[in-house]
Amino acid sequence: TPSILLADNHNGNLDSSTARATIPIEFRLGDGLRVLGPGEADIVCIAGMGVHNIIKILDQRQLVATEDGGKDSGTELQLAKVGCRKLILQPTNSRPRNLILLYDKLQQEGWEVTNERIEKISSRWYITASFGKQTADSRTSTASLQRDEVQLPGSILSASLEDDSIPMRDVFAEYCRHHSLWIEQELNAASRTALDPLESKWLAVFGK
Repeated sequence: TPSILLADNHNGNLDSSTARATIPIEFRLGDGLRVLGPGEADIVCIAGMGVHNIIKILDQRQLVATEDGGKDSGTELQLAKVGCRKLILQPTNSRPRNLILLYDKLQQEGWEVTNERIEKISSRWYITASFGKQTADSRTSTASLQRDEVQLPGSILSASLEDDSIPMRDVFAEYCRHHSLWIEQELNAASRTALDPLESKWLAVFGK
């Protein structure tokens, strides 16, 4: 039977979530993926934090014991240990340069972008992205994936710009205009000397 596990490293957050829960949820106190056992999570959702903290959680590793009971024979990613095949991520910092870090890292490690959604709440945009783990047969090897081949934040959302019936269409268009202007203003003010190549590509594709 499918189950939902919620983890947080603050008791207060868990207490608040417990009080509001309307469906069966198991709550665990701990650091990121470390509270999960082998094969416990085929889908992992991380939200409510910045890109850099999300990356730290995705990079969590654990010692691997040797067959003879020795201390360890190396480490493995917690993400692999728990059996994750799908990620649903919603960073709090939606600026293109931050999202690019996340998208680039995951695609270099064999994940592909499968879906995107965008919402604007209290003058802030939130992009939720789903990533699926590619199989060894279907995956382009990391070594052959060039940075200019990385799928950019908004690549799936951009299709909504062609369909007037999709509510996210106007929200995404406003997001693109706002951040394009922001990037250009930074460059004009000389607060930044150059753009990352992927950020330049994002501006060229989505700039308004």
